[in-house]
Amino acid sequence: MTKSKKVVQRALLLDQKYEVLSIYRGDFLSGNGTTCENCGKVISNIAEIKNSSNTVFQVGLDCAKTLQISNPDDFSGLEYPFKQVSKFLTLSRKKDSKVSSDGFRAIVNFTNYSKNWGEFTDSFSVFNEWLNRHSPGWEKLITTKNEKDE
Repeated sequence: MTKSKKVVQRALLLDQKYEVLSIYRGDFLSGNGTTCENCGKVISNIAEIKNSSNTVFQVGLDCAKTLQISNPDDFSGLEYPFKQVSKFLTLSRKKDSKVSSDGFRAIVNFTNYSKNWGEFTDSFSVFNEWLNRHSPGWEKLITTKNEKDE
């Protein structure tokens, strides 16, 4: 038997439809973090939504999923690139990681470890367009220049 999760009414109305405008990652160090306008918690993964009166709210992704979204395909379409950007940002903060960009995508090279293979170099890339949309200012992470950039 599975338990159903009870959704609790918070500041935003559950019976109203909201349109997702954007999803982005706040950065507390640069003052870009905020609190959820629905539940009041501190959030760094932010969904900007608006109601039928065109009032814009910043809510956490968990809260956004509990609300009625008028454009669920847009929400899903924004969520996948956001998750890829989040993974990229996490990997870029690993010790000895090196970030570069070829103008189309950003690449992070990092050291990884596996029981089977030991230590090895790995990489992960994401489109610059996604980074620009979901994490403005990401360029400050670039640590190595490509030869064509010089």
